[in-house]
Amino acid sequence: MDKRVVRAASQFFQTLETDPVDWREVLSELLLHSSFIHHHSSISLHWGDARYLIQQIPDNSMDIVFHDPFSSQHCPELWTVDFFQQLYRVIKPDGVLLTYSSSLPVRGAMRAAGFVIGETHPGHQMGDGTIAAKKLDDLLFPIIGNVDERRSIPYRDPHLCATSKTILRNRQEAIEQ
Repeated sequence: MDKRVVRAASQFFQTLETDPVDWREVLSELLLHSSFIHHHSSISLHWGDARYLIQQIPDNSMDIVFHDPFSSQHCPELWTVDFFQQLYRVIKPDGVLLTYSSSLPVRGAMRAAGFVIGETHPGHQMGDGTIAAKKLDDLLFPIIGNVDERRSIPYRDPHLCATSKTILRNRQEAIEQ
């Protein structure tokens, strides 16, 4: 929603020598034209409320989703079962969803949406992120085993329009029941 985030990233992002593209250039193009094409890959940026925009994306049309909103405490709208169900719908059968989050409610929401989950790279210096897929075979480090049901109670937004306060309050009420 906020072009200032992409503008700041385009000015300050540090591209590594091993990166296949100049990320500052990519981000500048996305800021100006909302798309970037490089060889056989493309990136499209859609501005607006992701909860609305996701509903406009065709089924099974995405290979990879990098899910990077603010934390679930600051932006619970994008960490709900209902939003993850939409992501599940748009991701191809062999596609994946990647996020920095390893929180139990987020992982619980992914599971409730139909995903199988794993860690991005256990013990990595940047922390343990989450990778979600439609098939267990697509995960290198699957998370299998008992789930702490109470701590994994997910956020919910059935109509994809609730305020963050409402989503947080409803989850708290579900925990207290």
